[in-house]
Amino acid sequence: MDEFDELENFEVMQEARALAVLIYEHTDCGGWTMDFVLRDEIRKAAIAISTEIARGYGGDTAAYIQRYLRKSRSTCYVLVTLLTIGRDLGYVSNEELAKLSRPVKTIIQMLDDLLYDFARRRRHR
Repeated sequence: MDEFDELENFEVMQEARALAVLIYEHTDCGGWTMDFVLRDEIRKAAIAISTEIARGYGGDTAAYIQRYLRKSRSTCYVLVTLLTIGRDLGYVSNEELAKLSRPVKTIIQMLDDLLYDFARRRRHR
């Protein structure tokens, strides 16, 4: 198995890609179709979660990897903020917001676990 296969099989990467597809599907209808700025920002954030993980994975030091995992984590919060703005504009119901936020919370927890593992390994050197 080469490193690209490993990256694609990385569970947090699978979750991040699935989230991006979900966001794309959700923003392809309703008020999103006419709000190009917000729709594009939400899509960029959804894509950035997985691309930041990939950037980190491609790094050669633990510090580099951690930096991009943290960026991916921060982008999760950006995504939820943008979705909340969508709710405020009437593009997303409270129920839809909760449904779309659930996988984001899962990804944040996975990233936290990875960052914790890096910190723990560093302390045990």
